[in-house]
Amino acid sequence: MSAGTVTTTTQSALLKVVHQPTLNYRGVAQCKFWGMLSKDSKFSGRHKERVVAVTPGGGGSSNFENALAARGTGDEVTFTLSPKPDYVVLSVEEQLFKMGKVGMIRDVIQDQLNRKGKVHGMMISRRCWGENGSALGRLASSGAISTTTITLEHAYQANNFEPGFICEFADNSGSSSNDTAARTGSLTVSSRDITAGTVTFTQNVTTGIAAAANSDYVFQKGEHKNCWSGVLGWCPTSDPTDTFLGYDRSTATDIHRVSGYRPSTIYADKSTTVGAGIAEFQAQGLEVEYVFCNSQDYEEWQRDLGTHVKDVQVPSKWANVYYKGILINTSAGETKVLADPWCPKNVWVGTNMDIWKVNSVGEIPSMPGPNDWKTEAAADARQARLASYAFLDNEDPGTVIVGTWS
Repeated sequence: MSAGTVTTTTQSALLKVVHQPTLNYRGVAQCKFWGMLSKDSKFSGRHKERVVAVTPGGGGSSNFENALAARGTGDEVTFTLSPKPDYVVLSVEEQLFKMGKVGMIRDVIQDQLNRKGKVHGMMISRRCWGENGSALGRLASSGAISTTTITLEHAYQANNFEPGFICEFADNSGSSSNDTAARTGSLTVSSRDITAGTVTFTQNVTTGIAAAANSDYVFQKGEHKNCWSGVLGWCPTSDPTDTFLGYDRSTATDIHRVSGYRPSTIYADKSTTVGAGIAEFQAQGLEVEYVFCNSQDYEEWQRDLGTHVKDVQVPSKWANVYYKGILINTSAGETKVLADPWCPKNVWVGTNMDIWKVNSVGEIPSMPGPNDWKTEAAADARQARLASYAFLDNEDPGTVIVGTWS
């Protein structure tokens, strides 16, 4: 909530009648990966442990006695997942209630729900494709940081920033309970350059955050250690050496079983790159029914295929909603390619959607009830929040392939 003295309001019939059961998420609706996810809103625990088998440990033999003697303990790792909050604040001026015009109040709150619902949807979409800890991005390992502009580790991360964002830096991803706090200070985004992979702030970086350093992670203010990790957190574009959901992936005996597979070769055209990548790792248990890529990459892919494009309709988890995709033939069979604008440009992810699920405490978002509105003294307004408490689970990251085209 905003700063100020907050007290509970009395129940108001005006705040009861305007709440619709669901919102039209314009931001989320464009995120096809989100639309394909299974969702469970009845999570009731403090956390969930996801155990992933790294090495089977069991030997084989045509003789049962030898097979027993040769069996090993195997190697398993545990990721600890906890629901993380996402908030968007609604605010209605108190004077509207004093005027007592029911229709006007209803229209204002309805407008707030629609606009803030879109903001919340875009927030969730960004989370869905987020990296470890859901940072907006990470500073490159070298380069000047005493000016107003930073260069990011990956150019595609610039798409996560918006002018006006208030940002904080940290020397860690915030995904482990042992991570230290974010650095003191903050910076406001002035502009971004998606092609160059740069972000410009309204003041010099080291003026706003004195201890800022290369390789720092960048978050929206207050999000460090408080956000769930997305697809590229589970399966990053390069072999990870970080701590993810409490597990130090640098100690993994097989990094791919805990973070997905990354092809070794990039070819001139997208179809060959994806097909060769799937074939390279298919013996490791890859299940690739869908390939997700950025909308711009999807359009380029269509142009490359020309008259050989095969369209396919894919059902989403939304009622009566279908996505249009491209059908390609790979060693894994027919694979469906979907354009997702929130997938970073030049990145593609191949997966079976059965292994992914969003768990949440209640609906996403939970709607404010009549008694959830608070009087905010400093602003002389009644405020409420759209909130969600969720995390993204992957039961077998070793069946995912993630690659790049450049």
